[in-house]
Amino acid sequence: MSAISCGCVDLLVRVVGGCEKSGVRFFARELDVLLADVLARLPDDYREVIILRHLEGLSHDEISRRLNRSPGAVRMLWVRALAHLKSELEQCGLR
Repeated sequence: MSAISCGCVDLLVRVVGGCEKSGVRFFARELDVLLADVLARLPDDYREVIILRHLEGLSHDEISRRLNRSPGAVRMLWVRALAHLKSELEQCGLR
């Protein structure tokens, strides 16, 4: 499984919660496609902060420097982005 796949699965487990990680890993490829589709529908800034944080593994401070925003603004953007992502995933039937 690729590093991106692991990152996607870990992100889905965090956002959706309550599901067995081992069971989710079985469907990693399908989840990669689903997550890519859902991420593509997010506003650009939400998508960017999620990718930087969860798929590239950057800290909030590193993201704040890259996006030229304060660390507090990045944290708030990240929280909002995760909430939006969770809502989109729930609409796809993932709970």
